[in-house]
Formats: sequence, C-alpha cells, structure tokens
Amino acid sequence: MKNSRRVLEKIGNCRVTSFRAPYNSFSWEVRPIGMLIGTPHLIGWHVAPRHDAVDPVSMAEIIIKETSSGSVIGLHDGLVGQQSELAAKVSRAAAECVREVVPMLLEKGFKFKTVREQLHYLD
Repeated sequence: MKNSRRVLEKIGNCRVTSFRAPYNSFSWEVRPIGMLIGTPHLIGWHVAPRHDAVDPVSMAEIIIKETSSGSVIGLHDGLVGQQSELAAKVSRAAAECVREVVPMLLEKGFKFKTVREQLHYLD
C-alpha cells in the first residue's frame, strides 16, 4: 500500500491520505496500519451493485434506489484475476450505468463530489 500511495502521489501530483480496503472490508483494526504508512483515512462505499454485474440497467436501478444524501457509490471498471471477457463486460456496464445514473440523480437534486470534497477533513 505504501508503494501504491507513492505512485499515485507522483502521478496525481497530490498527497494521498485515504484508502479503500479491498472488498470494502472496513475494519478499525486496519486504521493504525494506515496511519503508520501515511494514509489514515479509511473510505468505504454505501451503494454498489454486485462487483461482477454486467447489466447497466439493473446496476442503475440499484444505485437510484439505494442512494441517499452523502452516499458514496462504488462501481468497478473491471475485475482483476477474472476472465478478460468478463472484466471487459463489467467495465462497459459500469460506464453505461454512469451515463444513465448521473442525469437521473442530478434530476433528483443530488450533487456529485469527490471523496475529498465530501469528507472535507481529508486535507
């Protein structure tokens, strides 16, 4: 995780202070480790279709139904360690889902923010 943070900071030209555990495995026991390596903020998601979903319409329905003020929406843009065909389908479905969901949520009055903007204390 420490090496990943360094790469991201170099590419993004900004300090990385947060991380999301794989599979959204939020655990307070992980926080001290994050603090030791300079990423003390644990981030999770509140709304997410199945990670291997390939139907953008059903993905959008889940997101629209479950999103509320302050929700963090998690979508995968592929699957590591899976067949490339499935990973490509997941990626396409997520992109199509975003095209559907964003206008719908904007119409409902939602505003989109980055995690940093939403959790303003991450500076």
